[in-house]
Amino acid sequence: MPKINVIKPSYYDTFQCIGGTCRQSCCSNWNITLSKEEFKKTKKALKSDMIKEIFSDAFVPTSGNSLQKTNTYKMKLKENGDCPFLDEQRLCWIYKDCGPEIMSKTCRIFPRFNMLYDRTRLDCSLTLGCEEVVRLLLEEKEGFLLQTEEKDISFEELSDYENMPSLLFVKKPILKEYYTIRGLVLGILQNREYDMGERMILLGIALQKVHSMEKEEKLEEIPQYVNNFLQNMNKIQNKNVYQQFFENIQGHSRLRALNTLTKYYSIWNLNQLRKDIRTSILTRIDADMKFQASQQQKKEDQEVIFDKVKYHFDGEKYAEAEEYFKNWTKKNPHVLENIIVSLAWQKKIPFAYGKDIWKNYCAFAVMYSIFRFNLAMFITKDTTEEEIIDCIVTTARSILHNDENTKKLEDELEDNESNTLAHMAMLVL
Repeated sequence: MPKINVIKPSYYDTFQCIGGTCRQSCCSNWNITLSKEEFKKTKKALKSDMIKEIFSDAFVPTSGNSLQKTNTYKMKLKENGDCPFLDEQRLCWIYKDCGPEIMSKTCRIFPRFNMLYDRTRLDCSLTLGCEEVVRLLLEEKEGFLLQTEEKDISFEELSDYENMPSLLFVKKPILKEYYTIRGLVLGILQNREYDMGERMILLGIALQKVHSMEKEEKLEEIPQYVNNFLQNMNKIQNKNVYQQFFENIQGHSRLRALNTLTKYYSIWNLNQLRKDIRTSILTRIDADMKFQASQQQKKEDQEVIFDKVKYHFDGEKYAEAEEYFKNWTKKNPHVLENIIVSLAWQKKIPFAYGKDIWKNYCAFAVMYSIFRFNLAMFITKDTTEEEIIDCIVTTARSILHNDENTKKLEDELEDNESNTLAHMAMLVL
C-alpha cells in the first residue's frame, strides 16, 4: 500500500495507557462486544487454564439462544462493574496471557478513534473518555495542535480503522470539501479574539451558510467562502458587526442552564455521570428535579410514567458559580477550548454520521453547553486538576460513546423546531 498522510494531535504518539493506576478505568462499567471471529480467535489463543475457565463463563449471546448460535458476544461484567479479565492489579489477563493482538478490537484501539478518508488520508484522534488523554490535552496551553506525516500503513492496521466508503462521496458530494470545512471548524473554535460562546455562534453562522450552499448545489464556492470567513473574522469592521449581533441576542444564563439540564436528562440521562461528580454539580446550586405526568396518565388507573422533568436550582448560587467560572476561564483559556476542539476533531463535526451538516452543528452546540455547564458548576477555588480531569472524563463518557443518542438529539431538536441559529445562540452565549 502507498504511503498515507496521517493527521493526528501533537500528543497522539505521547499517549500511553497508565494501566492499573487509572482512576476511571475503561475496564470497568463498559459493555464490550466481540464478533464471532474475535471470540473464536481469543478462545483459541488462550494459554492459561485459569484464563480459559474465566473465558468459559464470561460472555452471553447477543442474539439466538446459545453461544454457538449467536454472531456476537457480550461480556458479562462482575457485580462491581469490572471486566472479568481484570486482575488484582487492575491489569488485563488476556493481554498478559496472549499479548495485545488477541484483545478485542474495542480494547485494542481505545482510546484511539481513527478514520481513513478516501484511502489517502488517515485522521487520528483520542477520546476525552480517557483520563490520560485529557491530562495530555490540558498540557497543550497554546491550543490543540495537529501534525501531519507520511506513513506506511499495513492492511492489518487498516482493519482497525473506520473507513469512509467511496459510495458516500457519491451520495454526499460535499464530502469532497471535508478538510476545507473541517479547517473552518477548527479555525473558528481556536480564534481567541472571541470567547468560546461567541466562537460557537460564529461557527453556527458559517456552517449555516455552508449548509445552504450544499442545498443550492454551489459546492464550488465553498473553498472561497471558507477562506474569506477565516481571513476576515478578525477585521475590526466585522468584529463590530458580530459584536452587535451578540448584543442583540437576549442571552439568559438561567434559561441556558435549564435547557442544558433538560436535554441532558431527556437524551443522555444525567444519572450516567459518576455519582460523586453529579452530586457535586447539583449540590453546588441546590438543583433538584420535579417529575410531572401527563394529564392523560393521571386519569388512567395504571402505573404512572413520568414524561416531563423540570429542574429547579438556586439562582443566586448559580450566578456565583457562573461568575467564578468566567474568571477562572480567563486564567485558563485553553481548558474549555481544547475540550471542544478535541471533541469537534474526534466526532468529525459537522460530518458525524455522514448526514445533515446543520443538524450536526446543533447537536454539537448542545454538547458544548453540557461540557460548559458541568465545568462551571463543578470548579471551585479548591478544585484540583485531577478533579477537573475526572469531571471532563465522566462528562465525555456520558455523552460521547453512544452515537444513537446523538442522532436522537438531532431529531428531537428538529421535531421541536429548536434547531435554529437563534435557539443555538441562546444556548451557547
